[in-house]
Amino acid sequence: MIGGALLLLTLIGLAAGCKLHVIDTTVQCSLRLRAIHGEYFQFAAENSGAGPLETPISHGGVMEFASTNAPAHYYFRALLNRYGVRPEDLTCPNDSRRPAPSAQALANSNISYFISLDPANRIEVLAGDRNISTLSGTNLLLSPATAAWQPSFGLHGREGNIAFADGSVKKLNTTNLVARLKSLQAIPKVMLP
Repeated sequence: MIGGALLLLTLIGLAAGCKLHVIDTTVQCSLRLRAIHGEYFQFAAENSGAGPLETPISHGGVMEFASTNAPAHYYFRALLNRYGVRPEDLTCPNDSRRPAPSAQALANSNISYFISLDPANRIEVLAGDRNISTLSGTNLLLSPATAAWQPSFGLHGREGNIAFADGSVKKLNTTNLVARLKSLQAIPKVMLP
């Protein structure tokens, strides 16, 4: 009995000490998008339903940048400054981009995901893989007529992950992406890093 308990404790200790990276990178990417989703809506809950784009800088948001083509890292930094999203959560494990060493050092080159520029109460698509376009550092309308995953960006090849406002994260190919965009109430406006 005691020998079995010691064996079990030894195995638990060994498992805890090992840094096994067995979680698929697609799952890791999905979990990171879920973290962004959670933090975004936590921010909105603490700001009377207003997202970072509707909240002034003096209250932790980025409202003053909403009408400009400010870099995507401004929008993500609003979540990093107050909540548990870490710089590593903004980089897909399949991306050649590397995480920023700190929130203060965050730049577009450390971000794998686009983020919604729509008001919090109208968001349907919150965030997703940046390989949705060959463009970078700009605003984009995710129109069904032009949406297509760009395999040359790496990430997930001809597929990508999208975080929806309902909390789901879906891995979609271009055909499914276009179909999902057609089902939305409005064309999402996003900022690409």
